[in-house]
Amino acid sequence: MISDTLQEEKEQISELLADMVRTIESLGYLNTTDYSVSKELKERWDLRLEKFLSDIEHYKENEYPIVVLGRWNSGKSTLINAVLGDEILPSANREMTSILTKVTYSDVPRVRAQFYNGVSQEISLTEIEKHIDCRGSEYSKELKQIEIGLDNHILESGICILDTPGLGSANELNNAIAFDIIPKADSILLIFSGSDVGGKENFELLERVLRINYNNLQNIILIITKCDTLSEKDLSEAVDSLKEQIRTAQQKIGVILEDNIQICIISSYMELRYKQFIEDRIGEEQLFNDEKLRISNAEDIRTLHLESGFDGFYKVLNKSILNSGNKKNTTNKLFLMSHKLLGQLMKEYESIYRNLFLTKRKSLNEMKDLLQRKIHIEKKVCNDAREEVKRFNQLIAKLNYRNEYNNQKAREVISNIYRELCVFIDNTSYSAISKNDFALLNNETIEVSIKLVTDWMKEIKKEFDVELKNTVTKIEEIIEESNKEIDKLFENDIDEKVRLNINGIQIKSESIFANIIISAASGAPIGAGLFAVGNALMPGIGGIVGGIAGGVLGLVASMITLSGTQRKQQTLKDRLKDNLFEKMDAPQWALNDLGLKYKEMVKMLNQYLDLLLEQTIKEKEIFTESYEETKKQYGQYIEIVKTDRNAIANMMIRISREFPNITENL
Repeated sequence: MISDTLQEEKEQISELLADMVRTIESLGYLNTTDYSVSKELKERWDLRLEKFLSDIEHYKENEYPIVVLGRWNSGKSTLINAVLGDEILPSANREMTSILTKVTYSDVPRVRAQFYNGVSQEISLTEIEKHIDCRGSEYSKELKQIEIGLDNHILESGICILDTPGLGSANELNNAIAFDIIPKADSILLIFSGSDVGGKENFELLERVLRINYNNLQNIILIITKCDTLSEKDLSEAVDSLKEQIRTAQQKIGVILEDNIQICIISSYMELRYKQFIEDRIGEEQLFNDEKLRISNAEDIRTLHLESGFDGFYKVLNKSILNSGNKKNTTNKLFLMSHKLLGQLMKEYESIYRNLFLTKRKSLNEMKDLLQRKIHIEKKVCNDAREEVKRFNQLIAKLNYRNEYNNQKAREVISNIYRELCVFIDNTSYSAISKNDFALLNNETIEVSIKLVTDWMKEIKKEFDVELKNTVTKIEEIIEESNKEIDKLFENDIDEKVRLNINGIQIKSESIFANIIISAASGAPIGAGLFAVGNALMPGIGGIVGGIAGGVLGLVASMITLSGTQRKQQTLKDRLKDNLFEKMDAPQWALNDLGLKYKEMVKMLNQYLDLLLEQTIKEKEIFTESYEETKKQYGQYIEIVKTDRNAIANMMIRISREFPNITENL
């Protein structure tokens, strides 16, 4: 039976694909306990397999439509009843079916009427006739389809039978429904009544069906029914007439038809009665009393099936469905889907094998050598960078108070303070200064000193901030060049930022005005913005101003005993000058503090370079410690991947070999 063949194919294909899924699920690399190497891959393939299993289930539920076409009263409904073995569809010697009727498998028998407005209604088998009868049916305009579900063995494999409205009807909608369903069919049964094969209408029907389905002629079966009502002569003439119509259609369409289209001669009524008897739906007495059958004993009953022509019809129908384009497209799509899935998996495994183990890291021995070469590059970086730090450190020596340059600058600042104070004394009466116990002079001294000393210190600080910025910029350029060299060495992209984490200290080097920020793991700042220019006074300036102002206040006692205002003013200026120049070493205190701050920055730069080199050395040490263990682990992974690749390749071969054989041999 056709249902057995299809069911066997479905079971074999489903089991083959289930084996494929089980093979993938059991792959060693996908189930490695070290999820750092396989978790993401496994999660991705779990989702793909879930989708594939869904496709397999959909395939198991796939339907194979058999479309039954024919003019009204050609015997369509009786043929379907004969195939099903019972009188399911109403039949009459008149135009009957006006609605598409679909018969499918169902564990629980049911009949559902589906209307164009989307409403479905459960009805009984006895109500089918009044729904599909084209004569006066109250539902014919609103009803879209009748769907019948039967617990019938022939439908269990997914076969569904579509009974179309009778062609040649005055209702053109009925004709449209019938022809629209043809491309969806796995097999097309075009029915001709044995007593009405020829004629213009039958030829037009045949030609139209052939034109619609010219590229899939193997699934068209021409059936002459009611052969039990014809004489041998009439039956021979009916066959010849149909063959002549095929030849005529062949000339008009331009496609070879005679060798591609099967003709079956059957008696649906004889087969229906035989099946009803075999399945105990009717007894012998009913068969003997049936005038259409003309049998009188039990031996004649056994000849009903043989003479019905259904054995030959089933063979042709079986071949039609198995070779239909729609059915082949379904199985081919599943075959290609499985091959694609295995191909994707093999591609990913090839990538794992090549990139992770062979190409990206090259080899453990090469990596060991590369790390040593990296250390060499980093040492050179540190040496070159320290030369820049050394140059900057030498510049800091200018801030030392013994340096002639700074002595000269200090004298200039003191002279400027003296000149401004002299102008103040000239513009202020001696009596006013004396009366206020020199408070006016003291205030002016502080203001002038703060202004001039601050300007001087800012100038010096600005000069050295620029030098510090240039130094850090050059260090970064050296690091950047080394990174490019390391990039080429490892053939890998390295972050433009140098990020290390050693002994709880994180170091980050960025190209943002060549800033270097060193911060402890706790987040507490050790130093920030090494060369950032601030407006605040440097430590030590207060000492300078205090020393100068104190010297001025010390003049009060000696000035009171003097007589004569001009002489007193001149003496005040002279002694102020002596006092200021006695304090000329005071600015060196601030310069010393500033120098110490820059020296701290130099120390931090050197610390940064030390950590940079230390990180690379530690990287190699860590690698060396785990070298043998890593080498062994990589070896194990490679063996697992090799085994998995063989399993995938064998499954691909099995799918390619067995899948087509299943569909071809059945």
